[in-house]
Amino acid sequence: MDKKCVCGNPVPKGRRKYCSYNCGVVVYYKEHKKEYLEASKKSRIKHKEKRYAAFREWYKNNKEKHNKYMKEYFKKNQTKNSIRKWDNVKNKQNMLSKYKKCVECGTETQLELHHKDYEKKYDTSNLKLLCRKCHRKLHRK
Repeated sequence: MDKKCVCGNPVPKGRRKYCSYNCGVVVYYKEHKKEYLEASKKSRIKHKEKRYAAFREWYKNNKEKHNKYMKEYFKKNQTKNSIRKWDNVKNKQNMLSKYKKCVECGTETQLELHHKDYEKKYDTSNLKLLCRKCHRKLHRK
């Protein structure tokens, strides 16, 4: 009787559950994801100053490289940036007066505009008012 791994491959002789070390790690991570995320968050908070200091040091040594990258980014995303700028100037106040808080979680601080689709230029129905945390979460999906 051949055992099957969670990925569908047969489990080789000498192994108990998984076909490879990687399959075991993936399953373990899925089962303990919440603990991993909490530990990661605590670590980020604990080492926040160290990370910022490291970035400041890197930036001091690589100012030209960073500026070149940013110029290329803005050049490549010119349309996107002009739409962002226009919406932030023209529509942010309208959206704030209409919604007054994040449409996802209800927070009233650090509000940002999210564009669902950059092809729909200057369309207010294309905008969503989110707090910074929800906005980052949305882009990480």
